[in-house]
Amino acid sequence: DLSMPVYDLSVTLRKADFERAVKVFYKEFTGTGTLSADLKIGGKEKDINISGKTSIEHGSLYTVAFDAATANITYTHGELSLKQARFVRGQSTLTADGKIGSGKQFSYRASSDKLLLKDFGLDRMPDDAVVTLLSEGSGTFDNPSITIGAKIVGGTFKGRNMGSGTVSAVIQNRDIAVQAALFNEKMKLQGHGHLDETLPWNAELVIQPARYDFIVSSLLKDVPEDLQLNLEGKVEMHGNRNTIEASARVYHLALSLFGQSFSNDSEIQFSFRNKKLSLKPFAVKSGETSFRLHGGLEIGKEYDIQLDGSSALSPLKGLSKKIGYLKGDADFVFVVRGKWEKPEINGGMTISDASFGLKGYAAYISSINGYLYIDGDRIVVEKMNGRFGGGTVDISGLAYLRGFLIKRFHLESRLNDITTKISNEFSVNLDGNLLYKGTPDAMDITGDIRINKARYRETVEWRSWLLTAKAIERPKSEMSVFEKAELNIRVSGSENITVDNNIARAPIRIRGDMIVKGTASNPILFGRLESNEGYIYFRNNEFRIIYASADFTDPHRIKPILNLTAETMVKGYTIRLNLEGETELFNLSLSSNPPLEEVDILSLLTVGQLGKQTKGLEGGIAAGTATSFVTGKQQDIIEERVRTLTGLDRFQVETYVSKTTSTVEPRVTVSERLIGDKVFVTYATSIGSTEEQILKVEYLLDRNVSLIGTRDERGSVGGDVKFRFEFK
Repeated sequence: DLSMPVYDLSVTLRKADFERAVKVFYKEFTGTGTLSADLKIGGKEKDINISGKTSIEHGSLYTVAFDAATANITYTHGELSLKQARFVRGQSTLTADGKIGSGKQFSYRASSDKLLLKDFGLDRMPDDAVVTLLSEGSGTFDNPSITIGAKIVGGTFKGRNMGSGTVSAVIQNRDIAVQAALFNEKMKLQGHGHLDETLPWNAELVIQPARYDFIVSSLLKDVPEDLQLNLEGKVEMHGNRNTIEASARVYHLALSLFGQSFSNDSEIQFSFRNKKLSLKPFAVKSGETSFRLHGGLEIGKEYDIQLDGSSALSPLKGLSKKIGYLKGDADFVFVVRGKWEKPEINGGMTISDASFGLKGYAAYISSINGYLYIDGDRIVVEKMNGRFGGGTVDISGLAYLRGFLIKRFHLESRLNDITTKISNEFSVNLDGNLLYKGTPDAMDITGDIRINKARYRETVEWRSWLLTAKAIERPKSEMSVFEKAELNIRVSGSENITVDNNIARAPIRIRGDMIVKGTASNPILFGRLESNEGYIYFRNNEFRIIYASADFTDPHRIKPILNLTAETMVKGYTIRLNLEGETELFNLSLSSNPPLEEVDILSLLTVGQLGKQTKGLEGGIAAGTATSFVTGKQQDIIEERVRTLTGLDRFQVETYVSKTTSTVEPRVTVSERLIGDKVFVTYATSIGSTEEQILKVEYLLDRNVSLIGTRDERGSVGGDVKFRFEFK
């Protein structure tokens, strides 16, 4: 008889609609998510009993969202019960028991030992702030009785502790009472309300005299060690279902950061009604400077704010982790008016005696002075100049705004007599013009650089370089927009460019122009460097450069192709050295006139004797040479430290066959420039002997004529006059 059914069913649900399933039993329920359940249905006629286990994924219960939930449910006599319910969101977990009956009756108990504020979408909440919660309630939805108790522990904003706090709330007979003691009881809140159609409420927040550093640290990207914020004030609030009004008074404000201190010289007052904020005029002072702010705004509608005065620039350092150094003063007047989506900004700023530098870069711009102004949607840098690397930098340009954000920009800079260090021993003096332009997402730097003088003195640890495996280049994990800026810079210069280190002493010129491409973090060089004079050092011998070039053609990294031809005279033999190829893969060949076997040439260069003259000494020569390579890194370090301590331009130790003892001995060679680089002295001697000494002095009369005096290991003295000619 189907008119009096008896139920005994097993039901399996998978990925059903959570809200539709619950509304079968409770029409006014709202929620989202996918429901899976294993249920048993029993009873007869309209007296249905349901029990089983349920799970919900990516759901919400009324307005509270969660990632997953599980519960045991029962439905009997029109009452829906949840037992051992467990809700998970992120790393937070809440357990609850409850029931909903007919007549909108309910009861529940919920608790949690771990609710992370960051899991509930609260902006700028610290990752380690944990809430413990206990809440109980019963009654009807129209007249509930609810108690809530919560404790907040932990919580740091970039190293600044927020402190613990407690919150309690009671709803009874439609009256609401809230009490809170926050931030180690430094802020205390009391509030009251009533559950009716208008939902009236009022609250008072007392800000007791104390430090509130975490408020500022949550806004800064770079938090200074001297950060300190002291506040005292009160906020009164009231409203209803449709309006919110608040008035605040800050009796005392003292902020210290980046070596500057700011304080209010009068009470700060502002009010808020619904979405409209109004500020009474107030001033903040720092030493002998101060700035004033007044006006207001209506969120989503319009602005009417004026800021004027003077202040130090150093607090702006906290807005970016990239700023390493910022000093100076500014006088300014800015007015913001107009629609919320498209405000009009007008005003100007004069910057005086400022300094600016980026983290990771030793050099910075100093003595910055200039003026910029904002006209509607444009920022115009009318004139800005500063000192950098002993020279001057002049900057001008403009940027276009969309609201308060830069939409696109272009800045022109003129560089004059700038000296910059590419590395510790590589300095360049230059002039030029650069254009920096783009959008916040894509930038490029173009222009012309003219090299006035450059000197490369970096020591090349050639033994280590030959023996050590090349490191694998790894891309940076994260780069700023500036580091990604595309480069297209023309470089010129043919005078006063020199290499002067342990392997070469020669003037260099740029053939035509060179082009710098790539990005700011990974520049790529294209072009050719040439030289047809000077000297290179190989196996402790000085070779005169006939022709040398370095071609930069690799589009992915700076990897020159070398071409070198050089000659030297040893024991009446003219020895020519030829080198071709890349720095990591090259061919080296030696030839002589009169002709010699390559073994004899190497012996002549290494120990100053032909192979047949070193019979019986092969073991010592081989051992000395091998030791030189095996201990190459240590020897390179020792030689570099001696050069650093003594100031010598060249210091090398090599094996040598003594003319006096016919044994293998170490020989030391040192070189030094004197009298403004006009005199170059080279001295070589065997360790433990004062007889076999070599001395060479070269005096540059001008760019094309030099006098050379020598004393060889036999004590013979000679001199030469060297002329230099260029043919085109």
